[in-house]
Amino acid sequence: MIFIDSHVHLDGLTPAYWRLADYYGVRRLLVSHLGIGEADFTCDPDEGQLRRWNDLVLKARRERPGRIEGLCYVNPRLETAAEEVRRCLEAGMVGVKLWVSVRYDDRRVESIARLAGAAGVPVLLHSWRKSLGQLEHESTPDEVAYLARRLPEVNFIMAHAGGDWQYGLRAVASLPNVSVDLACSVIDEGLVEAAVAWLGAERVLWGSDAPASALSIAVGKLVAARLPRRMKERVAWKNAAQLYGLSL
Repeated sequence: MIFIDSHVHLDGLTPAYWRLADYYGVRRLLVSHLGIGEADFTCDPDEGQLRRWNDLVLKARRERPGRIEGLCYVNPRLETAAEEVRRCLEAGMVGVKLWVSVRYDDRRVESIARLAGAAGVPVLLHSWRKSLGQLEHESTPDEVAYLARRLPEVNFIMAHAGGDWQYGLRAVASLPNVSVDLACSVIDEGLVEAAVAWLGAERVLWGSDAPASALSIAVGKLVAARLPRRMKERVAWKNAAQLYGLSL
């Protein structure tokens, strides 16, 4: 089986990651950079920070053509957010990444999502429902569902299956424009099977969230899932290839 890592961060692309990626057959990577590890890291980046961090992704893409694809990380609070999305897409990026600068029920998010939809690229939405430690502007699956209902023409990917995945899957199950990725969760027994049962195999994407989770764990939870091989292949790479317009 081959894989597309639909959720990986630039700081996760260590020599160890690449050794395992080659071993497991991870053919393509959807990479974003949130500035983690940078001296000026913040959850609320400014225009200059975003441009610099996105440029690092574009540089990595040039260094590994055909292996790395970029997702444009933006802060919807900024008036220049749409300009940055256009710049990144014109440079060859294939999607948009939002994190925790604003919640997704903030109307400023809609203009970014509409721009992505008009360009035919998906929006990867960090989402995590926590019992403790929710960040100030960290969206739960409920905000993802709110945004997706308002913009049914846009393709969204809810990262981490919402963190609390039993809650997250139910929140978006009725929304055909929302897929989920399996990245990062380490409490995984039944996750893959539940995601396919609730959403259908065509709305589930495999991903690692490296460096937050080991690539071996991410591969193992799909390989061990009690699903037919044809469904595993959809999750492993075919859905990401279709959403992002990639060929292997």
